[in-house]
Amino acid sequence: MNVFAVFIIFFGYTTSANTFENYHLYKQHQIQIQVARNYKFKQLECLAQTIYFEARGEPIVGQYAVAQVVMNRVFSKIFPDSVCGVVFQPNQFSWVKESTHQILDGKQWVDALKVAYNVLTNDVPYSKIIPLNVLFYHTKASHPGWDHRMIRVATIGNHVFYRLKE
Repeated sequence: MNVFAVFIIFFGYTTSANTFENYHLYKQHQIQIQVARNYKFKQLECLAQTIYFEARGEPIVGQYAVAQVVMNRVFSKIFPDSVCGVVFQPNQFSWVKESTHQILDGKQWVDALKVAYNVLTNDVPYSKIIPLNVLFYHTKASHPGWDHRMIRVATIGNHVFYRLKE
């Protein structure tokens, strides 16, 4: 069975006059779906990289918290509105500034992908880990110049999480 026949059976088009036009619309739709899939995959990759490079040694709840900060930023009005936009915004995540980004541990990478997927598809209620207004974090070892302007909300694993003062 050819593509035209499948399309016609599935969508119920039976007139030959519309076949080319309908097939053209079908192909446009398929291209749009592929573009959306590529976009979603890129967002998944950006979030997974952030989880891997920022929190791979953390307990799973810490990895979800780091992912949630990214998503909280996506949904805030003061940061870019995409995962990759948030991740690659200048001077926001330490791993982006580093010159090499090698994934050295396959299991931890797979774990980061799972967390990212669960967060992006809402399969896990990650928003219960830290409040939705938490937009910043740092490791316990670092002492950023901005933390005094924030309200400390939680410490999870090796990360300290903050929200803006209102």
